[in-house]
Amino acid sequence: MITIRYTKYPEILALTLNHSQHSLFLGCIPMGLVTILSGISVITQQAYHLGVGWTLIVSYIWWVDLAASCFFALLVPYMVFTTHSHAAENYTAALLLPVVPTITAAASGGRMALLLLSAYPTYAWTMCLASYAILGIGLSLAMMILALFLQRLTFHHLPPNDVIVSVFLPLGPCGQGGYALILLGKVVLELARTTSLLPPYLQLAAPAAYAVGLVSGLALFGLGMWWWLVAVVAFVSRAIQNDPTEKLGFNMGWWGFTFPLASLTLCTLALATELDSLPFKIIGSIMVCVVLILWFYVALRTGVGAFKGTIFHAPCVQDWRKGQKLLQVAENSLTQVDQAGLRENAQDASSAV
Repeated sequence: MITIRYTKYPEILALTLNHSQHSLFLGCIPMGLVTILSGISVITQQAYHLGVGWTLIVSYIWWVDLAASCFFALLVPYMVFTTHSHAAENYTAALLLPVVPTITAAASGGRMALLLLSAYPTYAWTMCLASYAILGIGLSLAMMILALFLQRLTFHHLPPNDVIVSVFLPLGPCGQGGYALILLGKVVLELARTTSLLPPYLQLAAPAAYAVGLVSGLALFGLGMWWWLVAVVAFVSRAIQNDPTEKLGFNMGWWGFTFPLASLTLCTLALATELDSLPFKIIGSIMVCVVLILWFYVALRTGVGAFKGTIFHAPCVQDWRKGQKLLQVAENSLTQVDQAGLRENAQDASSAV
C-alpha cells in the first residue's frame, strides 16, 4: 500500500518528509518489516522445524531492512535538524520512531544469528557484529531523546489528549534494547563455546559479553517498567478527568499501547529464560495477557474506524490541500483584480476617444 501510494502520488513523499510529525512515522516501515522477518524465521525453524533454509533466506532481506533502518535514522533526524519547526512544549516521544528501527533490527539480527549459528557460524558472527553496531546507533540516540522527552514533561507537563498515548513509546527502546543485548551476548557466548571462530581474546571475553548483556538488559527492564507505570498513571489521570470537552478520542496513535509493551515483554521473557526466575516468568506471563487484550481492543476499534472511514488521516496531505485552496483563492483574486483593471483601462481609453 505504501509503495502504491508513493508511486501513484510521488508529490506526497516530499510532503511527508517536510511534515514535522508525519515524517517521524517513516521509521515504522522497516520496523514493521523486520518484525515480520523475525517471526518467519522463528516460526519456520522452531515451530514447524522446516530447517535453516527459511531463516537464511529471510536473513538476506534483513540486510536490506538494516540499510533502510539506518537510512531513516539518518534522514528523518536530518530533516528535523534543518527543515522542521519544533517547540519544546510540542515535543513527544514520537521522536523515537525514526531511531527505534535500528534497535529492532539489532534484536532480530541476534535472534536470526542464534538460529543460523550451528550451520553458518561465520555468517552468524557477521550478523552479530552488524547488530551490535546498529544497536549502538539506535540505543544511544534513544536515550538522548528520552532525556529530551523527560525535560519536556518536567517543564511543560503531559502531552495533549490526542497524543497522550505517546507516553507509552519509551517502553519500546528500553524493552527492545534490553532484548537485543541479551540475545547478542548469547550469540557471542555460543560462538565461543561451539567454534574457534573468535580471536583468543574474544574467546576469553565471551562470558563477560554475555554477563554485560544480561545486566544491561535487567537495567533497561527496570527503566522500562518505570516508564510503563508513569504512562499508565498519566493516561488514567487524563481518562478520568472531569472536563467532558477534553475526553480521550480513539486514533491510530493508540497502537502505541501494544508494540512498545510487547518489546518490554520480550525483554522480560528473555530475562526469565536466562535467569530461570519464577518472578520474571510470572511478570512476563501477565504482560503477555495485557498485550493480547490491548491488541485485540485496538484492532477492533481500528476495524470499526476503517469501516466508517473516520480513522485514517494524512496531516501532510490535509495541509497541502489547504495550501492549494488558499493558492487557488489568491489566484482567483488576482485574476479578478487584473480583469477589473483591464475594464477600467478600457473605459478610460473610450472616454479619451
